[in-house]
Amino acid sequence: GLGAPSLGDNDKLQIRARVNQKITKAVDAWAGTNFDRYKYNEQTNEREEKVRIYYIGGQWTPNKTISLLIDLGMENSDMFNGGSNLKDNYTLQAWLNIIF
Repeated sequence: GLGAPSLGDNDKLQIRARVNQKITKAVDAWAGTNFDRYKYNEQTNEREEKVRIYYIGGQWTPNKTISLLIDLGMENSDMFNGGSNLKDNYTLQAWLNIIF
């Protein structure tokens, strides 16, 4: 789905989009992106930060007892670009769920 832009009281803009696809009865996949813009005003020391996140993932559920979820995300933020050697922040999550 596509998330509508929202602007909160603290001058925060958020835009989100995600696509889900059921590949087989046991396999789901998704991909998406988030964009956030924050404005800070710490007594007129105004600062703006932009954050972009891209992610892809999938879940395999072979039966009602076990599921395996893997999600990979890449974040690019003004915080990482401000004189730092960090350009992007990568996150890999893997979940094994056992229901009994």
